[in-house]
Amino acid sequence: MKSQLIKKLLRRSGYAILALAALLAIFILEENLRGRIMLARYKAELRAKGEKLVVPNTHMVSREENESDTELGAAGRELSLVRKESKFDVSFATRLRWAGSGRAIARCRETDLDVPWREPPVSKGGNPRFQNTRDAVWFADWDDLGERLKAASNALTRVRATLTNGNVFLPDWSEPSESLSLGYREVESVRTWLAAAGLYEIHEGKLDSAIEEISLLATLARVRRDERLMQGYTRIGTGETGLNLTWEAL
Repeated sequence: MKSQLIKKLLRRSGYAILALAALLAIFILEENLRGRIMLARYKAELRAKGEKLVVPNTHMVSREENESDTELGAAGRELSLVRKESKFDVSFATRLRWAGSGRAIARCRETDLDVPWREPPVSKGGNPRFQNTRDAVWFADWDDLGERLKAASNALTRVRATLTNGNVFLPDWSEPSESLSLGYREVESVRTWLAAAGLYEIHEGKLDSAIEEISLLATLARVRRDERLMQGYTRIGTGETGLNLTWEAL
């Protein structure tokens, strides 16, 4: 008697589970069909407004470097040499100066760059700052940055032309960097000098020129690439540099 009752309960439970599964499948199917219909209507509305719904193919099948990569890489190496010859680190001038949580100082409005020299300048006037009673620290000013930008002007001109008219593609950086004309070091050097040039132009009141530098940084951050980790880090760094310069320009 008990066994028959248990069998009956199990049978009814099975029927109930099957019914719930069928209802769930019908609900999922109905939502899928409804979503497709709504999507088709939305696409029709966008096409009626003249919107283009074709996603451009940004995947580069070939990983071979082109002339734009070679030119940008050569300019990046030249800029790296100019940076090494500098007595202060130009990259520090392109970073935000934080004054507290969520607050930053507009570097372009300051009298100097607040970037220390690696060694005391021989022929530099002005008074040094003292970190303590013994150590004097000289800081680079806008004239110093202007001189460095003059030294980098030829390479920067080539960078601007390449990013404006070229077809740059970040190569496969899993290969040895010595075998590539455009490595992540060259890209980092290019973005540093573009940001330094933009910051100097903002300080000099040449806002239109600075906006062009910001646009070139955005172009460098959007170049076609393989979806690899190192390229991603480099593109994030380039985007952050461009945002910092945008903040200075506001």
